[in-house]
Amino acid sequence: MASPSLHFVACNYPALGHTRPQLGLVTRLIQNHSDLLVTLFVYSPYVPSTRRELEALLPDLSRVRLIGVGPFSDNSGRGFESLFPAYVALQELIPMSYKEIVAGGSLTCTATGKVFDYASVPIPTIVLSDLATPFAGQGIKAITPDVKLLVSWMGTTSFFIHRFGPDELGGYGSLEEKATAALVKDGRDEKSLMEVAFKFESDFKGTSLVNAEDLAMFDYEIFPQDVDNASYTPVYINAAKQTNDWADGVAICSTGNFEPKARQVLQEWYEGKHGKKAFFVGPYTAPQVLSKALDFNGDASKLLPFLDSHPKQSIWLISFGTLFYPSRHPHQIETVLRTLLKTGTPFIMSLASSMYTPLPDDILREAKDRGLGLFADFLPQAAVLAHPSTGVFVSHAGVNSMNLAEVRSQLLADLAKGGDADAEVQKLINFGTPV
Repeated sequence: MASPSLHFVACNYPALGHTRPQLGLVTRLIQNHSDLLVTLFVYSPYVPSTRRELEALLPDLSRVRLIGVGPFSDNSGRGFESLFPAYVALQELIPMSYKEIVAGGSLTCTATGKVFDYASVPIPTIVLSDLATPFAGQGIKAITPDVKLLVSWMGTTSFFIHRFGPDELGGYGSLEEKATAALVKDGRDEKSLMEVAFKFESDFKGTSLVNAEDLAMFDYEIFPQDVDNASYTPVYINAAKQTNDWADGVAICSTGNFEPKARQVLQEWYEGKHGKKAFFVGPYTAPQVLSKALDFNGDASKLLPFLDSHPKQSIWLISFGTLFYPSRHPHQIETVLRTLLKTGTPFIMSLASSMYTPLPDDILREAKDRGLGLFADFLPQAAVLAHPSTGVFVSHAGVNSMNLAEVRSQLLADLAKGGDADAEVQKLINFGTPV
């Protein structure tokens, strides 16, 4: 390959809902710019799955450098608990690796051992920093102040405004400042900052939710389930610093047509008043042919026969993404599964987010013995939804899942977990999607 003249770097967080929008953008950039090289930083245990996804999207990966950072283990757990070490490690390791790129040195992928030489590679001109790796973005900006730093936002435009916008737009962009002022006023220790910040977030009055799309919602619908929402407050506060201070703009996996009101608000606030750029890169579309989709636990041989052996729209797909699961109330999912088994209803379930709340052995055993249920850590969700035998989709209402649901005809059963999920559901209802 000839020496590239453009270099694009992306910092990736190991949740597939974060990964996939980035990969869709990377694919289009590679296809449209023959002189572009992409360096993609990935937490080491997630290199294999990320590579398989890329291989399904691009026939030639010679211009994509997949750099695993952090210790590699092919037995890494799933769920938020296992990803917290990644959140900490990526903040430090990515800037260190980036500094080596700028110096024209070499990097070794800790997952594969492959060495990449950067002696003849230009200094990056654009860096895409994941919402969940804000200090990585700050570190990169400190090394190369002139690099254009974009926030990778895997949610909707309206929720971006809700999280990082000013008070008058219903936003929490000044949440840290409010919490700090409250601590000073009450003479409390700074260690209580996140606790106070979360109280601001969850102080619901039962009034209409101020939102850029004018969706008919109450304020308490932002936290529709009993999950550990407070644990995400530090991530959002640090992400607000990256979004509003360090970054030059944002890449949002949405479109202006999907959220026309929010797009106008974003342009007036983030571009007009803040002087930053907003790029609508659109939702990610995963391969919908099973032979081209992600491996089904390394063996796709069971999946297609299972789908093909059942009538049209008879199978339930149950998938809650990488992180979110009703861990405080696992009986909710257990009740659904026992009901499906009692009624003889076939189902396919992803176990990725339930690793720290394992399903009861009797459910797993009965599903296997009767041939009614199929389980895997991760599933080629788009391909399963595209199959005519899939009739119901039980989801956590993540943005990627909802984008898929928008173009499919299945009945949608959502256990919205918080964040932008409930707004996503409301938007689909407005579109006439059967929910």
